[in-house]
Amino acid sequence: MSSIDSISCLTIALSFWLIQALVSIFAGRKCSNKLSSAFFLFPSLLLCLSAISGWNKDLLVSAPRFFQFGQEVLTMHLDKLSAVYLLLLGLVSTALSFFSPVYMKHLSDRVNSGHFWSALALFMIAMTMLLLSANAVAFLVFWELMSLSSLALVASEHKQRRVQQAGIIYLGATRIATAFLMAGFLAMHAFSHSWVFSDWGQSAFPIWPSFLILIGLCIKAGIWPFHIWLPYAHPAAPSPVSALMSGVMIKIALYAVIRILVSQNLASELLGHVALALGLVSSLWGVLFALVQQDLKKLLAYSSVENLGLILMAIGLAIVAKAQGLPEISLLALSAAILHSFNHGIFKSLLFLSAGAVDCTVHSRDMQQLGGLARKMPLTMAAFLTGAFAISALPPLGGFIGKWMLYQGLLRTAWESSSLAERALGLTSVGTLALVGALALASFAKAFGISFLGNARSKAVAEHASETANGMIFAQIFLSLCALVSGLFAAPAAMQAASVASRALQFNTRTPALAVISLLDQTLYALLLFALIYGVYLAASKRKTYITWECGFGSLSPRCQSSPISFAQPMARIFSLILRFKLLVEITGKDRRNFPEHIKVEPQMVSLLESRVYLPTISWIQNLSRAFAKLQAGSIHLYLLYVCATLVILVLVGTRL
Repeated sequence: MSSIDSISCLTIALSFWLIQALVSIFAGRKCSNKLSSAFFLFPSLLLCLSAISGWNKDLLVSAPRFFQFGQEVLTMHLDKLSAVYLLLLGLVSTALSFFSPVYMKHLSDRVNSGHFWSALALFMIAMTMLLLSANAVAFLVFWELMSLSSLALVASEHKQRRVQQAGIIYLGATRIATAFLMAGFLAMHAFSHSWVFSDWGQSAFPIWPSFLILIGLCIKAGIWPFHIWLPYAHPAAPSPVSALMSGVMIKIALYAVIRILVSQNLASELLGHVALALGLVSSLWGVLFALVQQDLKKLLAYSSVENLGLILMAIGLAIVAKAQGLPEISLLALSAAILHSFNHGIFKSLLFLSAGAVDCTVHSRDMQQLGGLARKMPLTMAAFLTGAFAISALPPLGGFIGKWMLYQGLLRTAWESSSLAERALGLTSVGTLALVGALALASFAKAFGISFLGNARSKAVAEHASETANGMIFAQIFLSLCALVSGLFAAPAAMQAASVASRALQFNTRTPALAVISLLDQTLYALLLFALIYGVYLAASKRKTYITWECGFGSLSPRCQSSPISFAQPMARIFSLILRFKLLVEITGKDRRNFPEHIKVEPQMVSLLESRVYLPTISWIQNLSRAFAKLQAGSIHLYLLYVCATLVILVLVGTRL
């Protein structure tokens, strides 16, 4: 296809979503979910087609003059970097087209379907244009559209108090992120006298505007310590929205780090170290809190904090290695970041859709109420297991190759760096990454084992479960196949990612020699893994079971199974300084020492950031606001005095300047 065809596909896709947004908002609750999903599917496929056809292109297209913001004409840049994320967006939105109709029927009494599809279409327009924006003004406009449309989707069930709280927290995070981003962009414009990203790399800049941009993008990506909105927004949002936000939206923030800071040489070595440190802490913090969650979607939300930390760690390593004259390590690290972004978008969307299928069927995400779903929902179980394998970095699925390349980059840093401190940092990062991988495996062993294996823990919830509708199943199978294909063809995918990274880093080497896992190696690893699983299955199937004495109670009840907290308790106690984990035990009865009538055990965790940083800050702002409110006394004479005092101060300042 020609370059004109790529832009034509994008134009048609954006036009379809714009029409859908307008029609859906007027249709309201009468909006048909099936027709809306069919209308939504066509531009999603066009997005995939435009990304594939524009893969080897480097297009800079200006829109007609009437499409302009102020004096800046809307300019779109389509290259390999934007094509990667456009393809990811197209694949995830294609899966949502099949998944959403049944899920929206499940929410028909709580969510206005017309408002949902309208906000979803605007959300897609905003993310697509963010990936194509070539100047800061257009980027900020579509950034705001993405923030507000995603807020409307998060608050779909706005009558519930927890959703209102999540919406307010998310709104606050987006406002702060936009403020930092706008300050950084204004500073860049002040130094370069241009809003175009490509012009920024041709001017000399101080370091602080880059830090402002990095902070704004990290807030949107949910990087520690700015991740506070993620565990509130994802459980509150409908599952298709969570899949799109976690799978694509938060990746766009890190895409912007590569597009604006890395590719324009605006990232210094110090900024790279900051990004590496933030990614390191974010990955460990996220996986620890994921391990102790009982809500399935909250576990997935904290897991996103972990994986986005890994991606930022890889970007930081790429910046540091480039500054130290280690181009191969830099290329390896940025390739890992791009590849893991794509693969994580696939399997995290899959996991959120599987969690949504469970919620749609049993009306609960509390793992304490689940169990035994493998027999009731075998296809959903298989899809969730695929996503769990992928996110645990087990071959032959897509999550393995990105982490493997990051390991290589850190190990080579520890071996090749001339600085002893850098070598120590590389080894420390390798150890932390290994710990994060082990905890991630434990987290998803818990999520899968507690939710799907064993017996139903609640007769009112999990015992009456059944397999979901065909559309939901197809969406999960589609993303499962994408995760499998991206893993089986890891070697060519890594080479393509290296080609994208070399262009972003402005290296001359187009196809560098990377130590990647070949298809044969992946297949051998997979065969060994499946042989082990099959051996365990055979051993379990030949085991004979008998009703034993069991302390005189007969067959064990579901209450004797591991609970989410009992599974995670040993690790939670080890990291109790971070998690502030403790068990609250309540025993009641007349002779409760010897014959307790009721025993209640509840876990308690305290987020240090919430309790020690965010809540005191909010309280201080509220007290300050009350103090300033006293200035508004309702007296016109007092207001005139304020105006007069302000004018005097301005005159004094103006004369001194």
